[in-house]
Amino acid sequence: MLSVVWEVAGGLFAIDAAEVVEVVPAVSMRSVPALPAWVLGLADYHGRLIPVLDASMLAGGRPAEARLATRLVVVRVTSRGGEHLVALQVERVRGIESIDFGHEGSHAGFRTAEAPQLGAVVRHGGGTVQRFVVERLLEGGAAELLFGAAAERDRGSVEASS
Repeated sequence: MLSVVWEVAGGLFAIDAAEVVEVVPAVSMRSVPALPAWVLGLADYHGRLIPVLDASMLAGGRPAEARLATRLVVVRVTSRGGEHLVALQVERVRGIESIDFGHEGSHAGFRTAEAPQLGAVVRHGGGTVQRFVVERLLEGGAAELLFGAAAERDRGSVEASS
């Protein structure tokens, strides 16, 4: 699988390159009160406000360190009847690499309710890389948290036009 590889929480993670819309420098964002620590806020992405998630919190349980190399990996997710964009703030993007997460000797990963987005782990380049599974990112109530109000608004506008 062609993967975008990044660093957070002292480890390497990879996401399917087909799910990545764009990698952009970190931008200022609007913080939103009373959200979990892994939700950093909203960023303006080409005139559209999208949620920014702390990939370090999602992968390692500690806040990301602010670095000059910090990037936003914008990914497309499908949830709540629609397609949405989400930005993952990562400490550093390593590049694009071909990684076989199913080869012999890999580990399928531990599927937990707290981190359903973490997948298989493989030996790669003298270390290990863990797959970050976008389609699992919004499990366990995360879709409702991030897009629930939009889904309600969209449903209301559809009903009003009927």
